[in-house]
Amino acid sequence: MTKTTPDTTQAKDPRLLKILLLPGALFCLLAGGAQFLFPGIDAVLADKEAGELQWIYRLLGSVYIGLGIGMLRAHRNPAGQEIFISTLIIIAGLACVAFTITLFTASYPPIPWVLAGWLIVFVLLVIARQKARDIL
Repeated sequence: MTKTTPDTTQAKDPRLLKILLLPGALFCLLAGGAQFLFPGIDAVLADKEAGELQWIYRLLGSVYIGLGIGMLRAHRNPAGQEIFISTLIIIAGLACVAFTITLFTASYPPIPWVLAGWLIVFVLLVIARQKARDIL
């Protein structure tokens, strides 16, 4: 008689990954749409001069929109999306590095909170990828 015990080495649970992807997609789509339609809106909201580089803001907006669409697609079916999830982890890691540099070189009060948020996103994405690695 053989016992049927669940294999603890399998990692096929995409729930955390799906939980992270949906709000990330909504944020990217909303922030990207705002940047694309109203270039420099973040500078205006921070009481800074937007400058004449509206094309850069529109470019960032289009990148955010593309990431949002990719996150929605990965949320619907995370199977085989390992390259995209790894790219999101790299983006979150680089954002952590960028905000760490900004923390030491600029005096903008929200930076520690933004850095903390990106660190949390980075760690959660790594954990989610590990939990779902067998389906990715």
